[in-house]
Amino acid sequence: MMDDGYNSYERGFCFCSEGFTEKENYKLSEFLNKKFNLKTYVRRIRKKRYNIFFKKSDKIDLFKITKKYIIPSMSYKIKSPEANTLGTIVK
Repeated sequence: MMDDGYNSYERGFCFCSEGFTEKENYKLSEFLNKKFNLKTYVRRIRKKRYNIFFKKSDKIDLFKITKKYIIPSMSYKIKSPEANTLGTIVK
């Protein structure tokens, strides 16, 4: 998230996981669905390139799960109008 991911404020959150195969992306997506109940889907973005996308409704839960691991300089990536306090990291 802190490096290869972006927050689309109007849409959702994307893990830029193009370095993984299609199969690996589906495995990670399935893991996130089962382990954290996060609804994700794998998007084909280029020929044989895929990434994982979180719908807007699930990105808030993603942010809640990961907030304590985000370093302060990357906290801007987890800000959201729906939960404006999530981006504030408290030491």
